[in-house]
Amino acid sequence: MRCFQCKKPLTAAAPHGRSKQYPRYWCWQKGCNAVSVSKEALESQFVGLLDMMQPTAELIARLPQISAANWELRKKRVADDRRTLQARLNEQNDLNRRAIEAKLIGDLSSEDFAAFKAEVRGRIGEIEGQINVLDSELSTMNELLAQAHIEVVNLAETWKKAGVNEKQELQFAVFTQGRQATKP
Repeated sequence: MRCFQCKKPLTAAAPHGRSKQYPRYWCWQKGCNAVSVSKEALESQFVGLLDMMQPTAELIARLPQISAANWELRKKRVADDRRTLQARLNEQNDLNRRAIEAKLIGDLSSEDFAAFKAEVRGRIGEIEGQINVLDSELSTMNELLAQAHIEVVNLAETWKKAGVNEKQELQFAVFTQGRQATKP
């Protein structure tokens, strides 16, 4: 989404109030600040716009190819991220193995060993969680691409069901130049 006045992309955050968060989008350009809208209001307007749109036959025909091309780029990034995470995981497992060896030969005290093991276990769990998220994203996107080939595209419903990455891909496919927020 872009500011209707300065045409710059909006930013988003969830500032904290006294008892809860208040997710918002706004124009952050110095001196502009023309847009400040709640997440719910802006996303509701966007879904309403998608609901009103009837995709052209050309767009419906191109969506799988656009999505597939974007997905190929994303798969490469996911593969690179996965390789990086796997290397980090291997490093942690190697550190763990060396700590066990040091403990066995008496170079590491029981207290230091326990503290180190807990730290490494935490890092390994975090890395494995990140790898699982990447794997899940691959699976979800493959399912969405397969679904796009067989069902008529309902942009609003597709948006509502999609995750963050899929929503971004849908936005870029439908609005290649971005979308301007309306004046509040």
